[in-house]
Amino acid sequence: MPHPLDPSRDLLFGLLALQTGLINQAQLVAAFHAWTQATDRPMAAILAEQGALSAPCVTLVEGLVIEHLRRHGNDPERSLAAIGVGRSTRECLAQIGDPQLDASLAHVGSGSVEPDGDPDRTATYSVGTATSDGLRFRVLRPHAQGGLGAVFVALDTELHREVALKQILDHHADDPISRQRFLIEAEITGGLEHPGVVPVYGLGTYGDGRPYYAMRFIQGDSLKQAIDRFHADERLRKDPGGRSLGWRKLLRRFLDVCNAIEYAHSRGVLHRDIKPGNVIVGKYGETLVVDWGLAKAVGRADPGSAPDERTLVPSSSSGLAETLPGSALGTPAYMSPEQARGDLDRLGPRSDVYSLGATLYGLLTGKAPFQGDDVGSVLRAVQQGEFSAPRAVDPSIDPALEAVCLKAMAARPEDRYATARALADDVERWMADEPVTARPEPWAERARRWMRRRRTAVTAAAVALVVATLGLTSILIVQTQANAELAAANARVQARFDLALEAIKTFHTGVTEDVLLKGDNLEPVRDQLLKGAAEFYQRLEGQLSGQTDRGSRRALGQAYTEMAILARRIGATDQAIASHRQALAVRRGLAEGTDDDGGAKAEVGGSLIDLGNLLMDTGRTDEAGVSYGEARTLLEGLTRAWPGVTRFQHALANCYTDTALLLSMTGKTREALASLEAARALYQRLADANPAVTQFQSGLAGSHNNIGVLSREVSKPGEALASYQAARAIRQRLADANPAVTQFQLELGNSHLEIGDVLRLTDRPAKARASYEAALAIIDRLIQAQPAYAGHLQVFLVFGLKGLGATQQAADQSADAVASWRRAIASDERTRSSDGETLYVLAGCHARLGGIAGTVGSGLSDAEGADALDRAMAVLGRAVAAGFRNVTWMKHDPDLDPIHARPDFQALMLDLEFPSDPFSPDRDAHR
Repeated sequence: MPHPLDPSRDLLFGLLALQTGLINQAQLVAAFHAWTQATDRPMAAILAEQGALSAPCVTLVEGLVIEHLRRHGNDPERSLAAIGVGRSTRECLAQIGDPQLDASLAHVGSGSVEPDGDPDRTATYSVGTATSDGLRFRVLRPHAQGGLGAVFVALDTELHREVALKQILDHHADDPISRQRFLIEAEITGGLEHPGVVPVYGLGTYGDGRPYYAMRFIQGDSLKQAIDRFHADERLRKDPGGRSLGWRKLLRRFLDVCNAIEYAHSRGVLHRDIKPGNVIVGKYGETLVVDWGLAKAVGRADPGSAPDERTLVPSSSSGLAETLPGSALGTPAYMSPEQARGDLDRLGPRSDVYSLGATLYGLLTGKAPFQGDDVGSVLRAVQQGEFSAPRAVDPSIDPALEAVCLKAMAARPEDRYATARALADDVERWMADEPVTARPEPWAERARRWMRRRRTAVTAAAVALVVATLGLTSILIVQTQANAELAAANARVQARFDLALEAIKTFHTGVTEDVLLKGDNLEPVRDQLLKGAAEFYQRLEGQLSGQTDRGSRRALGQAYTEMAILARRIGATDQAIASHRQALAVRRGLAEGTDDDGGAKAEVGGSLIDLGNLLMDTGRTDEAGVSYGEARTLLEGLTRAWPGVTRFQHALANCYTDTALLLSMTGKTREALASLEAARALYQRLADANPAVTQFQSGLAGSHNNIGVLSREVSKPGEALASYQAARAIRQRLADANPAVTQFQLELGNSHLEIGDVLRLTDRPAKARASYEAALAIIDRLIQAQPAYAGHLQVFLVFGLKGLGATQQAADQSADAVASWRRAIASDERTRSSDGETLYVLAGCHARLGGIAGTVGSGLSDAEGADALDRAMAVLGRAVAAGFRNVTWMKHDPDLDPIHARPDFQALMLDLEFPSDPFSPDRDAHR
């Protein structure tokens, strides 16, 4: 069919209408399809007839056509040559297959410079204005492509550097909404001036009006690529050191991302598409959050945050159509539930926090939290929060770090971290080996921290010695009871207890070997031992579970308790809890029957305390509180009903002590002190009524000491000192009455050290010195009497000598101070300690020597002082290698003041702030 007489003019009309945003690409193509069938209808009439252009718009475009033609000599082909058009639009028009349209289309853009080629081939063209002649940016090669734009490497001819040039994709080029989103992305990226956001160097348009912007070109991979490479590297699984280093680098990158997002939030900008693929990790430590194409400037959500940062409002956002409610935007595997639902009113900073948590999930597991090819299924799973916890993917992940990740990914925004900075702070707490806010610290971890702050904690060898002693005592008691049972039992009962004795014998042998084992061989042997003992108790359970007599039921309850202890030691926490509950159920049944002496109820109380301890250790503090509360009520009832039975009072005192630890752990210091006072009152009553029972006297001293520890922890040195002195008085009597009992002598020496420390820190040097010297005299006697225990006692020796030296230095007795520190150092030269606590105290002695060198009376030259400081760093390195990792204390310990400013000390602290391999099951053991 014949066409209008001037197809070039009709094409010019359609393209100008498209580029002014009055029509879109689909409307233009539809009009030209109709145009090929028309005999004499111009493009203006067709667009009006199809409803694409109103009459005023037709008049407006006609005016533009007339003016455009006038500027190009009224030659339609020259006008078309001056117009650039996107490849997508050109291809759609060419597909119509009309010869006259194709002939006119061939003129389009022939006189303009625009990147029209295949983005996969190397292209060279120039755009942008410059202060010198020529165009500023010359495109060299394609680099990457996203949903809205493509990135090319370009040469900045003005400053002679490579830059990244981002331009809108061809199929979005003629869509006014897409152009506007692209401009907003450029403005937001350029307006967020932060090291974690790529700097923008310029914003411009091609001849056809398509926008581009130039930014810094970063050579590196995405964080996703770095994560994939880390988790896929089999060599790292065989190289703990290399794995730990790689993990630390990834976690540093994550903190950088959190900081960049926190800054964006302070400017009122949400990213809305945070994921590992949108983070670039440079070769020189750069971490950049990129692809702000879905970002939204919403104004500052928290008017009180970062008042120095101006809210960012892109000028290009004016008039932009909002995302329709109910539309999900972002990447499904990393978007928040409210994003997945299209609940745009609830999008806020916590939505980005969720995506940060999902990114952390990827760091931990090497996988996205939600996976699948069906987008609809993934979105439904996101909405419902149905994903596997990190430890379900990899059980070796640290529980505290998992808790941080899960809090960030909470289904409800109000349950997440309030800010990206709060999330980063918790990650940094974990890296500094401090408790995280996302998870109540388990009882065992809390206990370890509490004891470390006393700075006279028992060394690993001492713990092993105590465990062995208590284990042997328990075994002797059980053996005695079992022998008594065997003497009076029939053959059935005897066979049953033969199994129990076999288990006890196996456990006894294993404990002996456990004390002697060192290093890496300890864990596999211990596991083999405990699994063997567990098998015996399981056989015992099989024989007892079908019996109904009280003796068998009581033995079954004890078997469950022993199985729980074994399960806990090999890390099977859930199994241990289940066994404790089984023991509790059996004992409750016994207590409901005849219980004339209250013994069965007391065993219920014991099971409740054991269960409470394990629940507290695993962070289930609420359940632990319930268990302790029930035990306390039951035992208080027993002490009222049988006021003369000391074992009920003793059990209740232990319950009060454990409850105090739980209260302290959950920040309830006042209640914790009250519970410790209740324990002390019970021990006082027991000690007064039974003055010859050393167990009660020692328990009373321990209660005073615990009160002193907690009082000192809450900065009440006066109350702490009074409690320590009360404990010392009791321990002095016990030591005098039992000179051959090493435990009493050592506890007395420890009380002197505690008192000396408080006196020194409260500026009473004379009394502090006397207390340190008393402690050292006791320790020296113990070492001389039992040289085999010298290694175990060394930590007490060096701690006392270091404190004594510091006291002497404060009293201007420099020579005496030097002698004390040198004596402490000499003890290490003899024993070459491998205990982290001891080595840390020794590092403080070396640092003190270096700090005092050159002063009047010290007798140390500057050269000797420099050597002492070098030795301090070397010994501190040994302490870290041996497991001492209290970064907070190292940074603030006055003993280390002389080395705090050294670069090697700063480097060591920086390294320590990133913990050992989080995937290692041994990590908690070194805290």
